[in-house]
Amino acid sequence: MHERGLGVKANLRPSSCTFVIYNLSVDYQVSSYAGENSRLEQQQRANNQQNSEIVLANQGIKTNQQILNTHTDLILSLTKLVTNAATHEHTEELKDLMLEVLKANLQVYDIVRAMQGTMSHQIERQQPVLFLDACGRLSPIHLEFINSPEAFLAVLRVRFKDCGLQKIERKQFALEESQTKRTVDLRRPWHQCFLPGQKIVMSMIFTRTETPGSTCPGYQYESTIDTSYEVECIEEFTI
Repeated sequence: MHERGLGVKANLRPSSCTFVIYNLSVDYQVSSYAGENSRLEQQQRANNQQNSEIVLANQGIKTNQQILNTHTDLILSLTKLVTNAATHEHTEELKDLMLEVLKANLQVYDIVRAMQGTMSHQIERQQPVLFLDACGRLSPIHLEFINSPEAFLAVLRVRFKDCGLQKIERKQFALEESQTKRTVDLRRPWHQCFLPGQKIVMSMIFTRTETPGSTCPGYQYESTIDTSYEVECIEEFTI
């Protein structure tokens, strides 16, 4: 009897484990379904919001179309009035009215042109000069702040204080406009040197007679490229 009871207990243990595993599986499936439902609800809310935006856009288009139709009707009505007035005794008054309207339109046109000229000039002045120095560092130069050759040289002294300061002090460097290849001469008036929106490229000037012109002055690397073109050293030095 005792052995039979042990047998019953032994048979119940696997069933309990199976029941627990089954419950865990059911809980996992319920959790998965809940997560899927949450994602579906989020997608539904996003779709509803997108549909609302589409409805608002369509309403805006419809409103604009109504405004255009109204303007068209007004123009047609004005044309009919002008035609009817021209056939009666109000020809001179109508002519004076049209001249006044034309004069007002010309005044508005002049005001708009003046505003456009002022805005374009301000926008142009706000565009900085892109400056690529001899070390390959690209930075903007704001002409509202750097407004003289002395100020520009002061900036160069700070940028090359650790390497190349003597070259800056001796002015052994060259400046060139990137697109036109025009040499920038700092001895000219400042407003003729830099223009808003330009890109200026800087190169250091090295004078050495013991090495050929195709040799890098910094690393003594000799290039096989034609020396009539600007050559960049593999060690990021320009000759």
